[in-house]
Amino acid sequence: MNLSRMQDVAGLRVVVADIKDVYNLNDKLIKSEKAPNFKSNRVREYDYIKDNNPGPKESGYRSLHIVYQYEDKKFNKINVEIQIRTKLHHAWATSVEIMGAYLKQPLKQSFGDKKILELFKKISTGFKLLEENKKDALLAKEIELLIEEEKLIDRLKGFKKVTENISGKGSGKYFLIQLNFDKRNLVITRFSESGLDDANKKYIELEQKYKENNNMDIVLVSVNDIKKLKEMYPNYFLDADEFIKYLKITLKEIN
Repeated sequence: MNLSRMQDVAGLRVVVADIKDVYNLNDKLIKSEKAPNFKSNRVREYDYIKDNNPGPKESGYRSLHIVYQYEDKKFNKINVEIQIRTKLHHAWATSVEIMGAYLKQPLKQSFGDKKILELFKKISTGFKLLEENKKDALLAKEIELLIEEEKLIDRLKGFKKVTENISGKGSGKYFLIQLNFDKRNLVITRFSESGLDDANKKYIELEQKYKENNNMDIVLVSVNDIKKLKEMYPNYFLDADEFIKYLKITLKEIN
């Protein structure tokens, strides 16, 4: 693809307190554009927060995206995308990405486990109701049931423990993770770089063994995945905790 056609060759993400701050910041950007030393042109704006233009994505993703075109002699008209989110939006989006990374499913692109995708979509709706100070007891109940069914909070907390363990001392290239939600138990088995076949064999064996057991999660990851995860989302621990905190507040307030 030609670089000039890419919308986000460069990108900036801004996380603010609430929706009011999202649009206040956008207003300030618009005023800045009139300055003589402002060298970018606003070419597109996608409002995934309000109910139109184009509105929240089908997945539940919400954010304000602004695309600027930067005039440069060397690269000529390179696009820069600015994403402005609230803390709620950011906690939601990060949790989707974290869940997708561990399950090896492109949840961010709306592909993967349909129940997980549906749950995050409903949670996004719940967050929107919280922002608007509206109630929906039925939605709150649906979210609570899906959270219990999919063990969402247990999974996020379990993945946090996994990251802490794998990032610690000890050799190993591949890690077979067994999360027992019923017993609140975590078992990690390490395999060397040459032990991938053994790791896959054991993984398939456990997958078959616990296929009908909703209280067990079996995941096989490489240390490269974990390192990449920590590099891409260094604030993961905060975001997972923030997401859980906002989720509890939302279920209480919209009920």
